[in-house]
Amino acid sequence: MWGGGKHASSTGISGLPDETENEKDANYLKKLIDNYEVISFDLFDTLLLRPFVNPDDVFRYIGKMNYNLKFPMQRELAQKRARLVKITRNKGIEDITLDDIYSKIEGDYKQYELDFEYKILTQNRYMHEIFEYAKQKGKKIIITSDMYLDSEFLTKVLHKNDYQGFYKIYLSSEIGKSKVSGNLFKYILSDMKISSSQILHIGDNESADIKGAEKAKITSYKYKKVSEQFFEKPENRYYLDYYKNTNNKVQTSMILGMRILKEQNSPNKNFWYKIGYNYGGVIALFYILCVIKISKIRNLTDLLFIARDGYVLNEVYKKIKTDNFPENHYIYASRKLHEKYYNETESEYKNYINSIKLKGKNAGIIDTCAGNFSAQALLTKYLPDMNFIGIYMASVLNYKYNYINLSNKPHTSSKLLGFVWEFIEFILTSFEPPIEDMKDRKPVYRKDLTEFDLNKNLYFNEIVKGELDFADDYLRYFDINLPDISFEEVFKYIEQFWQNMTDEERNTLNNAKSPININQNNYVSLVNEQDRRKKKAKEILSFLLYNK
Repeated sequence: MWGGGKHASSTGISGLPDETENEKDANYLKKLIDNYEVISFDLFDTLLLRPFVNPDDVFRYIGKMNYNLKFPMQRELAQKRARLVKITRNKGIEDITLDDIYSKIEGDYKQYELDFEYKILTQNRYMHEIFEYAKQKGKKIIITSDMYLDSEFLTKVLHKNDYQGFYKIYLSSEIGKSKVSGNLFKYILSDMKISSSQILHIGDNESADIKGAEKAKITSYKYKKVSEQFFEKPENRYYLDYYKNTNNKVQTSMILGMRILKEQNSPNKNFWYKIGYNYGGVIALFYILCVIKISKIRNLTDLLFIARDGYVLNEVYKKIKTDNFPENHYIYASRKLHEKYYNETESEYKNYINSIKLKGKNAGIIDTCAGNFSAQALLTKYLPDMNFIGIYMASVLNYKYNYINLSNKPHTSSKLLGFVWEFIEFILTSFEPPIEDMKDRKPVYRKDLTEFDLNKNLYFNEIVKGELDFADDYLRYFDINLPDISFEEVFKYIEQFWQNMTDEERNTLNNAKSPININQNNYVSLVNEQDRRKKKAKEILSFLLYNK
């Protein structure tokens, strides 16, 4: 029997050779639970998780959504003032309530905070398994938290996340005693009429959950925060510096927070699904949010998603679209079709274009990038009465066409972008073969398919599934809300991956091919293409230095 304020850690646990670290930890913790009658769980960062890197980013988000960038500081100061006033004036009181905090803040953000917390707080599947194990073993389960939110609200959140059958919630704000001091644990022992040797507490905070329990001579188990688990992995360590140095803390925290949650709750997804969720989904979703914002400003009636790179973008848009949004159309207007039909007046392409039922006269051309603006040129020619605006992630400078470029970096420069543009096209393109022509208002696909075209579906479906899952998760947490989107930060995020790929990731991506010519029959590896470009740049630099 454990007891007397001992501390059990999840690190350095031995297990069977074929067990994962999570499985080793879970099996160890379950054996530990067997020795106690009462199991106490911490709440935040243990049973429940948020889709943010840092809890304070919740307040940054609330501030941005309410156009009050001072809100995070105001709330932090209000919490400190409320704590100082209440604890100083009331001997024996060790914590405060949410009402105490908001009594010190001008403006009514309290309900917004409650509604947002209810929406984003998510089950930790690993800890849910532990929770269910304790229930099955007939243990009495309690929730113990230093928290300003009340038990009625937290009970609803727990039930929503399938935590049922716990005995009681002990909160510092309601009882007036904290875990940090150890007094909340002592209160629990008295209230439940149990000895310290009968209870095990599980939590993530060293001061509150470990040292606080020790003060009451209760055995504790240190559960490492999922964000710490994520950033400690060698392949993820560079993301921590990226997060700390980002210019848009909220957006970056959301991207990484959602990724951490996904890896925690769905750890066994394959490589291509993760590429889709972690990168394709991020760039597609944030691009579409920018498109929607621009559409409202420019009163766009239609959005023309250019095949094939617009496939995933169109699928993501369909998840968001409501009746008052622009109509979406998946349009064939490739460089090959431009080359064939731009100088013709009566053609198969005209029949195809005339068959598209447009909602109005103001249309956005939606494509990943624009080099020679072939799609916009072709559509402008065949739909001369339309008012077009191209909306591109990145493009070259062009004074002829009306367009918006979301990035100030050209897609032609991997040195400036930090990654090769073909990677973006690769993760967003459709499963269709290259388009050769139009016939009877339908695309004619190339028949002499390459090995890459034939094998594409081996990973394409998983990539798209990951991308659409990211969109679903984002909409579940945040709807379509995010003011102040920075596409530069999205590119920086992609750059972190590209510049820090593991050998395994590089070897797997080495099998992914991308076309480098207009006929799309000459494919090169994404990774090798990067190496080739670097080599070419070095050769040019050497030449310039030699001839200086």
